[in-house]
Amino acid sequence: MAPKVSWNAPEETPPVPLGTEQLFWVAIHNLRTDKVRVELAYYQNRPLQHHPDGQAKDWVLLDHMEEPVHSVGWVENKRCDSFDDFYEHLDLNGDYQLAGWAEYQPPAFKRPSTQPGKPQ
Repeated sequence: MAPKVSWNAPEETPPVPLGTEQLFWVAIHNLRTDKVRVELAYYQNRPLQHHPDGQAKDWVLLDHMEEPVHSVGWVENKRCDSFDDFYEHLDLNGDYQLAGWAEYQPPAFKRPSTQPGKPQ
Protein backbone atom coordinates (compact mmCIF):
# COMPACT_ATOMS: atom_id res chain seq x y z
CA MET A 1 0.00 0.00 0.00
CA ALA A 2 1.44 3.35 -1.05
CA PRO A 3 1.61 6.08 1.59
CA LYS A 4 -0.93 8.89 1.33
CA VAL A 5 0.80 12.10 0.36
CA SER A 6 -0.73 15.56 0.46
CA TRP A 7 1.10 17.74 -2.06
CA ASN A 8 1.68 21.47 -1.58
CA ALA A 9 2.04 24.07 -4.32
CA PRO A 10 5.66 24.83 -5.26
CA GLU A 11 5.32 28.51 -4.38
CA GLU A 12 4.36 27.66 -0.78
CA THR A 13 7.25 27.74 1.70
CA PRO A 14 7.50 24.77 4.08
CA PRO A 15 7.12 25.69 7.77
CA VAL A 16 10.70 24.91 8.78
CA PRO A 17 11.92 26.53 12.02
CA LEU A 18 14.69 29.11 11.76
CA GLY A 19 18.16 27.57 11.97
CA THR A 20 17.10 24.07 10.89
CA GLU A 21 16.29 21.91 7.91
CA GLN A 22 13.59 19.33 7.36
CA LEU A 23 13.25 16.42 4.95
CA PHE A 24 10.39 16.46 2.41
CA TRP A 25 9.20 14.70 -0.71
CA VAL A 26 9.72 16.91 -3.76
CA ALA A 27 8.29 16.46 -7.24
CA ILE A 28 10.68 17.72 -9.93
CA HIS A 29 9.31 18.38 -13.42
CA ASN A 30 11.74 17.92 -16.33
CA LEU A 31 10.47 20.36 -18.96
CA ARG A 32 12.39 18.71 -21.81
CA THR A 33 10.96 15.22 -21.25
CA ASP A 34 7.72 16.37 -19.56
CA LYS A 35 8.31 13.74 -16.85
CA VAL A 36 8.04 14.21 -13.10
CA ARG A 37 10.28 12.40 -10.64
CA VAL A 38 9.73 12.24 -6.89
CA GLU A 39 12.68 12.27 -4.53
CA LEU A 40 13.71 13.37 -1.06
CA ALA A 41 15.21 16.79 -0.39
CA TYR A 42 15.70 19.08 2.57
CA TYR A 43 14.22 22.53 2.92
CA GLN A 44 16.86 24.53 4.74
CA ASN A 45 16.10 27.66 6.75
CA ARG A 46 19.60 28.79 7.73
CA PRO A 47 19.98 32.45 6.71
CA LEU A 48 23.26 34.22 7.29
CA GLN A 49 22.48 36.21 10.43
CA HIS A 50 24.77 37.65 13.08
CA HIS A 51 24.65 38.40 16.80
CA PRO A 52 25.07 42.07 17.83
CA ASP A 53 28.79 41.37 18.45
CA GLY A 54 29.22 40.39 14.78
CA GLN A 55 29.53 36.64 15.30
CA ALA A 56 27.42 34.43 13.05
CA LYS A 57 24.43 32.76 14.70
CA ASP A 58 25.04 29.17 15.84
CA TRP A 59 22.87 27.67 13.09
CA VAL A 60 24.77 29.29 10.22
CA LEU A 61 26.51 26.76 7.98
CA LEU A 62 30.12 27.02 6.86
CA ASP A 63 31.46 26.38 3.38
CA HIS A 64 34.56 24.29 2.58
CA MET A 65 36.74 27.35 3.40
CA GLU A 66 35.05 27.67 6.83
CA GLU A 67 33.24 30.84 5.73
CA PRO A 68 29.61 31.37 6.85
CA VAL A 69 27.00 30.96 4.09
CA HIS A 70 23.35 31.90 3.59
CA SER A 71 21.30 28.76 2.93
CA VAL A 72 17.54 29.08 2.56
CA GLY A 73 15.77 26.81 0.09
CA TRP A 74 15.77 23.28 -1.31
CA VAL A 75 18.99 21.28 -0.86
CA GLU A 76 20.34 17.76 -1.15
CA ASN A 77 22.56 16.21 1.49
CA LYS A 78 25.72 14.93 -0.23
CA ARG A 79 28.36 12.60 1.14
CA CYS A 80 32.09 12.98 0.69
CA ASP A 81 34.92 10.70 1.87
CA SER A 82 37.48 13.48 2.25
CA PHE A 83 35.40 15.74 4.55
CA ASP A 84 32.05 16.01 6.31
CA ASP A 85 28.76 15.73 4.48
CA PHE A 86 27.63 18.88 2.72
CA TYR A 87 24.51 20.42 1.23
CA GLU A 88 24.04 21.35 -2.40
CA HIS A 89 21.15 23.47 -3.65
CA LEU A 90 18.76 21.70 -6.01
CA ASP A 91 19.17 22.84 -9.61
CA LEU A 92 15.67 24.19 -10.23
CA ASN A 93 16.51 26.37 -13.21
CA GLY A 94 16.20 25.86 -16.93
CA ASP A 95 14.90 22.38 -17.62
CA TYR A 96 13.89 21.48 -14.04
CA GLN A 97 11.11 23.01 -11.97
CA LEU A 98 9.68 22.22 -8.56
CA ALA A 99 6.20 20.83 -9.21
CA GLY A 100 5.27 20.40 -5.52
CA TRP A 101 6.44 19.27 -2.10
CA ALA A 102 4.96 17.13 0.67
CA GLU A 103 5.66 16.17 4.27
CA TYR A 104 7.93 13.14 4.53
CA GLN A 105 6.76 10.38 6.81
CA PRO A 106 9.21 7.49 6.82
CA PRO A 107 7.56 4.09 6.49
CA ALA A 108 7.44 1.84 9.52
CA PHE A 109 10.19 -0.76 9.51
CA LYS A 110 9.28 -4.36 10.15
CA ARG A 111 12.32 -6.56 10.58
CA PRO A 112 12.40 -9.34 8.01
CA SER A 113 12.27 -12.87 9.32
CA THR A 114 15.67 -14.52 9.67
CA GLN A 115 14.13 -17.94 9.10
CA PRO A 116 12.60 -18.72 5.71
CA GLY A 117 8.88 -19.43 5.89
CA LYS A 118 8.46 -18.10 9.44
CA PRO A 119 6.73 -14.74 9.81
CA GLN A 120 8.01 -12.49 12.54
